Amino acid sequence: MGDVVNHPDDEQLEREYVISQTFASEEDAFLFYEAYAKDKGFSVRKSTTKKADGVITSRTFVCSREGWRCKNMADRSRKPRNITRNGCMAQLVVKVDNGTGHWNVSTFIAQHNHDLLKPYQTCFHREHRHVTTAHKHSSSWGDFILKYMMHWDQSLTTVKSDFAKDFLPADHASYDNIDD
Repeated sequence: MGDVVNHPDDEQLEREYVISQTFASEEDAFLFYEAYAKDKGFSVRKSTTKKADGVITSRTFVCSREGWRCKNMADRSRKPRNITRNGCMAQLVVKVDNGTGHWNVSTFIAQHNHDLLKPYQTCFHREHRHVTTAHKHSSSWGDFILKYMMHWDQSLTTVKSDFAKDFLPADHASYDNIDD
């Protein structure tokens, strides 16, 4: 059997669905676009705002690969980092409705100029590595750590230190603060 191909009508329906969204706050709009991005295989970040009388009236959320690396970084003497920006134009723009105070989608560009990750790979994006307190205290958390250890052939000490570095504030993420 072949790969699943998105039908143009499906893309149009998806576009209409996203454009029709209304949110109670700017943060709700960001959470929606972040969930959409995770499902599609990319990550997002907050970009520009427009203000009127010091109040934000519009916010643009973009693909994390939007824009280009600063030119002055190309000649650094330090080891160069990977190029993570490639000018991707995918974005979601929300504007506040002054009458209701709700945020409406005004612009949605779904096309990317780079490959997207498969849904099972999106958890490796830095932006999608969120662990809630409820998840940490659930019974499945221990199962998750064991699967992580077996998958990556890691010791429990390594797993604890990796998770400490990724999920704890910097002042708590030291080896002295990790229980054995």
